[in-house]
Amino acid sequence: MDEGVVGGRCLPAAAAAVAPQHHESGEAAVARREAVVARESTAQELVLLRRQLATTQAALADAEQAARERDAHLEAEQSKVVRLEVEVAELRASLSRMAELERELDSYRLQATAAEPRKASGLWGFISGADANASPPRD
Repeated sequence: MDEGVVGGRCLPAAAAAVAPQHHESGEAAVARREAVVARESTAQELVLLRRQLATTQAALADAEQAARERDAHLEAEQSKVVRLEVEVAELRASLSRMAELERELDSYRLQATAAEPRKASGLWGFISGADANASPPRD
């Protein structure tokens, strides 16, 4: 009878022929168990990654919403600034015009004062009408 060596033991030839298959079946079973464990580990890791993705997407959505709100507020403030700048420019122009009108009024006052005739008093002032509020002189 032929004998074969399997796993350090001497076996009859028929047993030796069956033994490698049995040995391979053991390796296949171990490989299958490792594959199952790897699949389960991968599935758990995938679940964790999906949770992290969902959390990150929610945080991103919140950040984008906050950015949109901030942009809207900034746009409103910029519009307000433009309105105020226009108002300031209009007020400065008005102030400048008022100063110009005040100088013109002062000029007219000086002209009126210079052109005002000297009021005559006495009889000739009454006769000429220069002193209209005066009563006729009494003799």
